[in-house]
This record gives sequence, C-alpha cells and structure tokens, in this order.
Amino acid sequence: MKPIKKVTATEAIVESLKQRIGDGEFGPGEQLPSEQVLLRITHIYKQAASLGGDYFGVTRIDPDHAGILVVDVMGHGITSAMIAIEIKMYYDMLASRILFPGVLITEMNKIISNLMPPGFFVAGCYGVLNLKTLHLRYTHFGLPKPGVWRRSSRKYEALPPCQVPLGIKPGAVYPEKDTFLNPGDKLLLFTDGCVEQKNEKGKLLGDRRFLTQFKKLAASDDKRTVRALYNFVKEYSSADNLTDDLAILLVEINKNGLR
Repeated sequence: MKPIKKVTATEAIVESLKQRIGDGEFGPGEQLPSEQVLLRITHIYKQAASLGGDYFGVTRIDPDHAGILVVDVMGHGITSAMIAIEIKMYYDMLASRILFPGVLITEMNKIISNLMPPGFFVAGCYGVLNLKTLHLRYTHFGLPKPGVWRRSSRKYEALPPCQVPLGIKPGAVYPEKDTFLNPGDKLLLFTDGCVEQKNEKGKLLGDRRFLTQFKKLAASDDKRTVRALYNFVKEYSSADNLTDDLAILLVEINKNGLR
C-alpha cells in the first residue's frame, strides 16, 4: 500500500485553483460545440506568487448560451486566492438561473461586498453570448480594455466600462451593454498584470502598447497570438519574475466550419 500523501491547506487551494472550473470549462485551443457556432478558446495564466487572484472561464450555461467571465482580485496571495474561489462558487450558483450579466453581477456584488476584507476589490468583465445569434450582452467592471477584434475591418473595438469593480459600492447596480459578433471576430479579455509591468526605467507597459502588439498579432493563429503577447509582456518587464498575476483569454467565433 502506498503511503498517504499529506496535503497542506495551501497546497489544496493551489490544486483547486489549477483544476478546471467544471464541466462547462474548456481549455486552450478547445472549442465549445453547438449546431450553430464554435468558440475557439485560448488562454494563458501566470501567477506572481504561489497563489493568485485572477480567475476566468467559458461556461456552457444552456444549449443556446455561453458565459464568458474574467475577474482580477486586487493583489495576490492567499487572501486574493480565497476571494477568487468565492467568486467561482457564487458564479456557478447564479449563472445557470440568471442569463442577464448585469443582474448576475449586481447580485454577486451584494454577496461579495459583505465577505471581502476592507480595501479589497474585484475588477472583471462578464458576458453572455447567444450561440445562435452571436449577440453578446456584457457588463464591464474595471478590466483594462477588453474588446473585440473585427475580422472584417482588422480593427479593435474596446468594450466601454459599465460600473466600478466589485466590493467598492455594495448597493451598486451593474448595467449591461451589448454588441453582435461575427465569424472570425475575436474577443480579448485580459487582467492588469498584462499592462502594469514596468521596464528598467520604471515605466508601465500600459494598455496602449499591449493592444498595439495584439493588433499586430490578431490575424494569426490564436495560440501563437496569446503566447507572443505573454512573451511581449515578460520581455518588457525589468523584473526577474512577474510583479502581478497575468491572465489572457481569447475567444474566437467560428461559424459553419470557418477557420
């Protein structure tokens, strides 16, 4: 009989954060199947410490809808990781019965605001995509500049912010905005670890440089694009290691077998 491996509480948390979000989550380069549409999902996640506070997932809510969520908990370490776990838990509980992103995030803010330590907050963006019509409803609450790269125009359209991050105003109402996606369009969501790295002169990379690099890469293969973006951030930074957690989620719309 093999000896039982002892697992510390911290190791258990690390393992839980590494595991998939659930049956509805899809990994790098995988697709969300439907008769009408395929979503090609590519991502990268790097932690600044052994525990991180970034969380993301693409979830099949019902046969006609997919939920797309990225959140960035302030800081990193065990407190941020525990808040990220709470976000996951409440999202799993609410997503299957609330199709309106603004309503879901408003409800989540009420719950999370009462549980978070003082001074902490959660930035993010949550969208619900209709897999038949490609209608995306979303609420954006503090990520740097999420947006859609349009295949037809080769231009990037930033999603405007809707409300402050979670935990700042317990009674805040989170409105929705919407847009329609088209075959070949790519939805990009990323956390502030991508844009707040500093070079040897102490200058932030910033969302303008990051998005300029993305637009140069966007027409190429998604895996290559995401990997190249990460390398761009890492090479810009003067630090040996990342100073903040970093997450990039790229969701491409494929329709009728479009590649």
